[in-house]
Amino acid sequence: MKVDTKIFTCKLCCFKTRKFFNLTNHYTYVHSSDPGYRIECEIDGCSRSYKSVKYLLRHIRSHHALFYNCHLNRVSGKFKVCDDSALDPEISICMQSEAGDDSVEMLTDEGNECASSHLNINWTHEIVTRLLALREEKLLPSVVIKYFTEHLQDLLALQHTETMNKVISKLKEDGIDPKTLTDFMNSSSPAEASCHAVKSVRRFDAYLKAHFHFIQPQEFIIGVDQYGTPSSCQYVPVLETLKDLLQYEDVYSEVVNGHRSKNTILRDLCDGSVIANNPLFSADPTALQLMLYYDEFTVVNPLGSKVRKYKVGGFYMTLGKLPPKYRTQLKHINLVFFIQIICS
Repeated sequence: MKVDTKIFTCKLCCFKTRKFFNLTNHYTYVHSSDPGYRIECEIDGCSRSYKSVKYLLRHIRSHHALFYNCHLNRVSGKFKVCDDSALDPEISICMQSEAGDDSVEMLTDEGNECASSHLNINWTHEIVTRLLALREEKLLPSVVIKYFTEHLQDLLALQHTETMNKVISKLKEDGIDPKTLTDFMNSSSPAEASCHAVKSVRRFDAYLKAHFHFIQPQEFIIGVDQYGTPSSCQYVPVLETLKDLLQYEDVYSEVVNGHRSKNTILRDLCDGSVIANNPLFSADPTALQLMLYYDEFTVVNPLGSKVRKYKVGGFYMTLGKLPPKYRTQLKHINLVFFIQIICS
C-alpha cells in the first residue's frame, strides 16, 4: 500500500484515490479473494501486513493514531462519505454501511460524542436542501416553493405554541412559575426562524449562492443589432465547473483510474483508436476529456408567430472519462454557453 499525503495508490493494481477509506474498500471488494492476499501498512515506514482490512484498521488505530484521526475518524469531520459522491450517492452510502463491519466496532467508544454532535442542526441548510430538491428534482416552480415555505413556517409556529402550552401546564401542576421561561416562550423555534430567513425567492437564491456549489454565469456583450440593442451571451466558466466536479471522490476516481477495456472488446470511446492515437490522451491517461454538445430550442409557444425570434442555442459539456451510463444522465450534463439565435 503506497501512502501519500494526497493520493493513495493500491499496491496490487493501478487504482488511485484521495480517500484512504476508499482504498480499504477497494482492497476488500477487488483483491480480498486474490491468492496470497495481504495488505502492508507502510504508514511511517511500518512493515506490518495483514490478511484482512479489519485487522489493518485496528492496527492503524492502535499504532498510527494521528493518521487514523486524519483519515478514518468520523468525529474529526474529515470522514464524510455522503459528500464525496456525485454519480451514485446512494451506492456510496450503501458501501459505507457494508464496510462498517470492519470499522464500526473501532468507533463504538466514540458513538456518544458522534450522536451528540448531530444535535447541532443547521436548520437553514437542512430546509434549503429539501426545498432545492423539490425545485430541481420534482420541478416545482419557485412560487410553489415560496408558498410551501410560508405555510411550513406557520405550521412550525403552531407546533411551537402547542408545545409551550403543554410545558406551561406541566409547570403549573408542579408548582413552578412559568414566567421563568418567558424569554424562551416568546422566541421562535430555530426551524421557524430558518423558514422566515429563506421564504422569499431572493433570499432563497442568495443562500444557495453563498452556501452551495453555485457557479455564477458570466454575461458577455457580443454585438449590437440594427436598432442599437446589445446582444449578449451567458457563459458558465468551464474551469470552475471542473474544479467543482473533481471535488467529488467518485468523479475524481473515474478520471485518474479510467475504465479502459482490459481486452480487445470495444466498450466505450476510450477503447477506440481515436483516443488511443491522440497525442495528448495516449501520453497522459489522466488528461481530461470534455465532450461538447449543442442544441437549439424555443422558450415560447412552439406554434406561435414569433417562434424564430425567441430561439436559444445552448452548449453543454460532460466528462468523457465518466462511464456511458452516467454521461447520458441529465444531472451529469453541465451547461457551458447560452446565446440567442437570430433567424433570418
